[in-house]
Amino acid sequence: ITTSVLHSSFVYVLYCFSLLHSKPSLGNRSEDTINTMMLLFAVASIAEATTCYKANVTTIPYAVLRKATVESQRGCEVLCDSDSQCAAFTFKEAGFSSGCVLLSTFTANLFCSTPKAIFLKNSTGCTDRTNLTLEFGIDPCIDERNDTAFRGFDGPICLQDNNRFVIRAIDASGRRITLDNDKWNQLKPVDGIWVWSYMNGAGNSYSTKIVAATCAAASAIKCPCEQLIMFSSNAGHYRALQDVLNPCREHPGTMLNTDVWKIQGASMRMSSSETAGSTIACK
Repeated sequence: ITTSVLHSSFVYVLYCFSLLHSKPSLGNRSEDTINTMMLLFAVASIAEATTCYKANVTTIPYAVLRKATVESQRGCEVLCDSDSQCAAFTFKEAGFSSGCVLLSTFTANLFCSTPKAIFLKNSTGCTDRTNLTLEFGIDPCIDERNDTAFRGFDGPICLQDNNRFVIRAIDASGRRITLDNDKWNQLKPVDGIWVWSYMNGAGNSYSTKIVAATCAAASAIKCPCEQLIMFSSNAGHYRALQDVLNPCREHPGTMLNTDVWKIQGASMRMSSSETAGSTIACK
């Protein structure tokens, strides 16, 4: 089992007759950065197909509204969409420390000596996204980006090369997230944005809106997940191990139970042979 928990919109909860919880580590991100992320999540729903931003090089000066730290260019778009005074922004890519400057209306009859690249807000002439990788940018958490491993819009979306690839994406709020890559996944364009979904034969489902994605390989080294912690202390429940074959290997005879949050509480118990061949991995 590959547990995609790195900066992810969902987690698996697993236990060897015990319930576990894992969440991504925020590392040493500043409080301002975390507050910006919370704001992005709150206002993302209004920033889908209503506006678009076109690159423009200009010598016309714009007044600065404020600066923000974001994870992607999409984060700047969401912030600008949420501010009626914002007419444009500049963007500097630097991984999770990427930054944007929100700009208000231009100053008439003045000119800058050096042209500046900005992204100008437009409410007309916007087209749907058709290139899934165009806005992906630089992701500091992945070891390998492989756009050619994309195999189609029905699962598995990426090639299943020894379960090496996960789907690394930018969600509608501009956050970088990890999504799993199995036969129950689909990608569909909806209302000018992409929707990644999970739906199995039992009718369990989960979906999230994204603006960019690629097939990626990642270890737990660059952006490690927090260690799994015991969610239940009931007798006979034991901590499952991460990144080793057979997460219940320290307690022979136990089996791995899962409570899969992404499908709204569905759970299953693996057989002993399935448990012995499984790995809980941070990617």
